[in-house]
Amino acid sequence: MVFSIVLGAALTSFVPEWNFEKGEDLDAWRPNAHLRNVRLQDGVVSAEAMDWDPFFLNRTVQFQTTPYQYVVIRIKADRPGVAELFWSGSLEGEYGGLTEAKKVRLGLKGDGRWEELVLFPFWHPEGTIRQLRLDLYNGAHFDIDSISILDLSLIHISE
Repeated sequence: MVFSIVLGAALTSFVPEWNFEKGEDLDAWRPNAHLRNVRLQDGVVSAEAMDWDPFFLNRTVQFQTTPYQYVVIRIKADRPGVAELFWSGSLEGEYGGLTEAKKVRLGLKGDGRWEELVLFPFWHPEGTIRQLRLDLYNGAHFDIDSISILDLSLIHISE
């Protein structure tokens, strides 16, 4: 007896995805004042992090969480550092619903080459995600090609 797990389109379903092929994706991910020279060109968002707390904030998102979701960020930087992805099901509170308890850290090599960072936030207790914030780090140039939320909730096992 041989078992196989079929991975592919049937297995992985996108929740939200931003590939920056259209201006609406950048409209959703608002840069703060600590990012300079933000531009969208050829499906890539570029920015210079110029101060102590550079970030992109998305408060237009809303989706139900599952334990099987993960985030893939395709990004490159010109120097190494640690970025963070925050999430919240609320838009209210001391920091607009965002807290240190609801984040994952991502280390970037910063060698100027594309990196696909896969993050498992384990945010399912939140129930619904209403905002995401991608914190970058000061003194670097960033290019972001895509941010995708994926869900491995459909597994097809065949005999």
